[in-house]
Amino acid sequence: MSLFSNTNMSHVFTQNQNKLYIGNIRSPTINMRAVLSVIEIPITLNTNHFHKQIPATDDIEFKLSRYFDEGADFIHNHLKYGNVLVHCYAGISRSASLVIAYLIKYHNYTTQTAIKFLQKSRPIIEPNDGFIAQLKDYENRGKTVKSYLIKESKQETKNEIKPYHRQVKSFLSPRIKTLF
Repeated sequence: MSLFSNTNMSHVFTQNQNKLYIGNIRSPTINMRAVLSVIEIPITLNTNHFHKQIPATDDIEFKLSRYFDEGADFIHNHLKYGNVLVHCYAGISRSASLVIAYLIKYHNYTTQTAIKFLQKSRPIIEPNDGFIAQLKDYENRGKTVKSYLIKESKQETKNEIKPYHRQVKSFLSPRIKTLF
């Protein structure tokens, strides 16, 4: 089996007419605003792209999770203004993992839902077991943070309402007594 698919890159989805692509090292970069390279060998692009390189190996022991936020933010920030390509050597594991992290962070996907969604456009994606475990942890951390923020927001709202409620109650109490 060849490491490369019949197509070097696949369209993942469109956001405001800008497209996110996932691919391999042979993917064309024409019409891309930004390129995220998730590969350990140095890459130099001969074009005018915003380029970020994440020096990652496709090894179950590699801690790709330390780059999830950085990669997801890069995709998110550049997708607002143009097409983005995320690639690794074969376009199967590392690049897929960073796109999945983006889907988790910015589109509230679960790890499994993001994998299934990505496989519709690029059936060969298969993050290694280590990356999948890290993505599930990332997903769970995101849920915990969101839950905490919602809880804090509700508490702040209660704290803001209590003094106001006391003011209204103290203002109305004497007036209500005179009505009876």
